[in-house]
Amino acid sequence: ILMGCERLGLEPAACVYVGDSPFDIQAGNAAGCATAAALWGMFPREALAAERPTFMCDSLTELADRLGI
Repeated sequence: ILMGCERLGLEPAACVYVGDSPFDIQAGNAAGCATAAALWGMFPREALAAERPTFMCDSLTELADRLGI
C-alpha cells in the first residue's frame, strides 16, 4: 500500500483502501489510509467491523456514493 501511494505521489492519508477481508482493513489502517470494508465479499460484517474500518459498504454503488463519485 505504501509503495502504491509513493508511486502515485500521494500521502496515505489522502487515500482510501478498499478491501473485503479483515487483513485488507488491517493493512490499510496500518498504512495510514482511510479504509472501506466491502461487505459483498466472503467475510461476515462482524469480522470486518472488528478491524475498525473508516466505513463499511454493502455495494459498489454505496462505495461510489460515499466517495462522491
